Amino acid sequence: MPEVEDTQPTAALARIEKLLALPVRSEEIFEKVDLSDWDWAAVRIYLPQPDIQSAITPPFMEAFLVLQKQIYQLAAVAKTGFADVAQLNDAERDELLLNVVVTGGSSNYVTELKKPLESLLKRMVGKMTGKQIAIVTVCLGTLIASPWAFKAWLDQTKEIKIEELKSKEHLASLDAIHFATEEERKTLNRVLEILENQGEVGKRALEVVSQTNDALLRAAASNPKTIINHVEVTSTEAELLRTPARKRAQQRASSRR
Repeated sequence: MPEVEDTQPTAALARIEKLLALPVRSEEIFEKVDLSDWDWAAVRIYLPQPDIQSAITPPFMEAFLVLQKQIYQLAAVAKTGFADVAQLNDAERDELLLNVVVTGGSSNYVTELKKPLESLLKRMVGKMTGKQIAIVTVCLGTLIASPWAFKAWLDQTKEIKIEELKSKEHLASLDAIHFATEEERKTLNRVLEILENQGEVGKRALEVVSQTNDALLRAAASNPKTIINHVEVTSTEAELLRTPARKRAQQRASSRR
């Protein structure tokens, strides 16, 4: 992945905070959301030991389908206020369609987010202020595609699991897992907080991130080792970190205490 400034937590947060500081009625903000340099924004999977050749393994196919559904639902919320994919016509779905490129047998999967994000950005025009559109678009792309954001999300998930578990053996195993730096964790918390305050579309965007990462973690549990957005996760770690859906709603509130 090329060294792009916004893939680093400090630079990413600075860009978002700059948008947040702009006047609420600044209609020109929308025009300033330029994703032309967002070629780095993608979900990248590498499997050192793939089970099959020249195809996407079923667990990761399911994970990409989850991401696709979440993007459709977010677009539907932006369009109608409801997460009903049936409200999108064929042309709208085509614009939001993810393309997963498989290389190296079945070792590398890449799905670029730049085009779907640009389409989502257009869908939000007229439904939100220009400021909200800018913030939601930048936050969503950053949270899904940045290695630091995924590492920090994994650490947050670990904290939720630690609260659940009673077994000392499992607690010790979880406590030994570390992915993110303190800066990365704090930055993630701030970005989540900002996104949550952007109305219903912002809250729905949080679900896109949560559901996508959950699906990627489930898929990672099926392989000895998986590298997601340049973050290595073993099957043992993935199994330990998998969190029941009923607990996920508690994660954001817990992480910001």
